[in-house]
Amino acid sequence: LREMGVGDITVPKKVKKMGEVFYGLLGAVKDAYESNDSESLAKALDRNIFNSEDAANAQKLASYCLRQVEHLSTQDGFTKGEFGFLTPQDGLKTA
Repeated sequence: LREMGVGDITVPKKVKKMGEVFYGLLGAVKDAYESNDSESLAKALDRNIFNSEDAANAQKLASYCLRQVEHLSTQDGFTKGEFGFLTPQDGLKTA
């Protein structure tokens, strides 16, 4: 932040705001994952990653993320230390 020109007095305020944004996104994403809600996840991604400018790609990313989580949950990678990820092409295929 200092390299970006933020003054010493305002650094704590900026860090607080960054934390609020991060934990807000984390909460929205967590809720969407737990309910397997592609629409809610797409809205959170659109708002926080695409700055509400690309709803179509936010929906694609949300679908890919949910498919990736489902794919990873079928693997035993945590005990073996090996994970297989979907390619973007496979993750975007409709079921």
